[in-house]
Amino acid sequence: EGKDVVLSSVEPSIKAFTLSQFYHEHYLPYIQSHIKSWRCNDSTFRIHILPSLGDYPMHSITKSDILKSHHALLRSKRLKPSSSNKFLTFLTHAFNIAMDLESKGITSNPLQHIKGVTLHNEKERYLSPFETQALMDAVRTSHNPHLKHIIPFLILTGARKNECLKAKWKEFDRINHVWTIPIHHSKNKKKRTIPLSPELITLLEHIPRTSVYLFPSPITQKPY
Repeated sequence: EGKDVVLSSVEPSIKAFTLSQFYHEHYLPYIQSHIKSWRCNDSTFRIHILPSLGDYPMHSITKSDILKSHHALLRSKRLKPSSSNKFLTFLTHAFNIAMDLESKGITSNPLQHIKGVTLHNEKERYLSPFETQALMDAVRTSHNPHLKHIIPFLILTGARKNECLKAKWKEFDRINHVWTIPIHHSKNKKKRTIPLSPELITLLEHIPRTSVYLFPSPITQKPY
């Protein structure tokens, strides 16, 4: 059952719209025209948000209301953290849109200081020797002449794809046997070094030098 729908801060003749009304009349048309993946927003609203908060006048929804509804959802639906966070993300977006439209009575976003569930989705997996050999056999048949060097380079260094594709010859110190990855190529914006193993040195000797980059596009001579 919803709350009183009359706004005390505006003229008595102006009725406050509920979250469900705002969703169907304003938010849904907005995301349909601005967001390619709008169906994900729509599904989350229809299944998880509107059943519990849809009848509330939007201006009266409090942080407590949202947390109560969110916690009840987590207990009853047993959602994954990523799915439960969509509840907060999309509802936050709806309130932001309401403020952008200068909707009556919406002067702040009650979700402003609500944090989502911390995600721990990271998984590590290493190729077995058999898988590594199968991968290399497949790479040798590729039409990309660099792939037979790129894949072993990634395996031998453990470097990220971006670091590999933007690697320059001048970054490799053959005297001290070290590869220095520049700050602007590193994910955490810190310079780091990778030792050059004998296998990696042998690989470097077989890579043709046609550019300042190890793996340039044959068309542009710049990184892929």
